[in-house]
Amino acid sequence: MFSSSFLLFKLFGIEIRINPGWAVIAALIAWSLAQGTFPELYAGLETQSYWAMALAAVVGLGISIVIHELAHSLVGARFGTPVSSITLFMFGGVAALEQEPKAPIPELLMALAGPAMSLVLSGLFFSASIAVGGIDQLPVLAGVLHYLALLNLVLAIFNLVPAFPMDGGRALRATIWAATGDIRMATMRASQVGKYIGTGFMLAGLLGVLTGNLLAGIWWVLIGGFIRASAIGAFLNTRIETVLDGLPVARFMTPAPDTVSSDVTLADFVENHLYKFGHDMFPVLTAGKPVGTIGLGEVRMVPRDAWPQTLTGNVMTPLTPVKTISADEPAMNALIQMQKNGLNRLLVIDHETLLGVIVLKDLMDLLSMKLALEPASGGA
Repeated sequence: MFSSSFLLFKLFGIEIRINPGWAVIAALIAWSLAQGTFPELYAGLETQSYWAMALAAVVGLGISIVIHELAHSLVGARFGTPVSSITLFMFGGVAALEQEPKAPIPELLMALAGPAMSLVLSGLFFSASIAVGGIDQLPVLAGVLHYLALLNLVLAIFNLVPAFPMDGGRALRATIWAATGDIRMATMRASQVGKYIGTGFMLAGLLGVLTGNLLAGIWWVLIGGFIRASAIGAFLNTRIETVLDGLPVARFMTPAPDTVSSDVTLADFVENHLYKFGHDMFPVLTAGKPVGTIGLGEVRMVPRDAWPQTLTGNVMTPLTPVKTISADEPAMNALIQMQKNGLNRLLVIDHETLLGVIVLKDLMDLLSMKLALEPASGGA
């Protein structure tokens, strides 16, 4: 989801990452606090004090979001739904699930764990602001703690809005799932609610812009747009899962694809395979067994005058599990595998024998037709 994120550290085996969008938003929040919010609330302090408060508040916000997401992650791990990473991004934080929850109750507990932790943090920050003597004694420290208490309270309440895929939306899906026993129906209904709420946020933001609240209005438009797009994405993904349900990779693969022997020169490969078929990836065989892949990228690494002397087997990319799949695997797994690894095709292999290839474009073309002809059970 966030290919441009950077690893900060690991905690409980979970990668804590940051997206550049978070740095931009953090800087804007710090500027707003130092120039407006804190001077208005705590008049009479020096400029550097306001900036120190703002920077501490932003760091505290980032830590609060990570702890919020860690609560989701640890509860998820307890119920067999591990999280591989937590990423701070423009609109907060997101935990990358390695798989969807297996039952509604674990998902409900996992969804509510984050807001519950934010409420706990709010109470702790508020208690700490009182413990240090309050605003009158230590205005800088107490002001930051009080602000973080309020921020975590808002974070908890906002995340409980039933807009899938937010925490409240996941709780809604878990509730519908428990009532119907159908996770796909629950996802589609919760996604619809998320789409409508996202649209509502966008309209509220536009109204704010028209009435003079420019920054707040733009922010709500962006948040609403993100929620709406995420909800629509979840809705479409569920429809795709429904369409592909029960269909194996063999149903979509192209049998007997064009292959290249590892002892063929690059000149031969380019002229008789790459130019002729135009695929981005060709299986490379040695003694009839698939051993790697080759395409335009590998060819461009070799000077043109060396093509006649260079064998494909010497420059191919060795075969790895992410580039292969078995014929009886669910087609949905092939789609996920290609999207996750940025691939356009997979080799379909059974017992070291190449059976065919499954191409993303072919799969998506058929999906488009089926989605257009088969009505959605939950509406669009």
